[in-house]
Amino acid sequence: MDIKTIAEASAESERQTVGWGVSFLLDGDLLFDTFSSEHVLEKNLFNLNIDVKKLKYIVISHEHHDHAGGLWYVLSENPAVKRVPGLISE
Repeated sequence: MDIKTIAEASAESERQTVGWGVSFLLDGDLLFDTFSSEHVLEKNLFNLNIDVKKLKYIVISHEHHDHAGGLWYVLSENPAVKRVPGLISE
């Protein structure tokens, strides 16, 4: 399994400057969580040369803002991405 960190803020200084949360890319096509800021998520995906339109799946671990803040950005760019039932409403 290939795991790439898209965004994370675990240090206090990071939380103060970029926000709180996590986002990981698994095996190149599954986005796990979307950080707290859609702008940070978008910038990091661009910087990592990851095309959001090529994502196949998205999982939001739970409904806190620091895990789902970039969700609407992803869905607006890739409405065909498959949401894991039960975690994200269809």
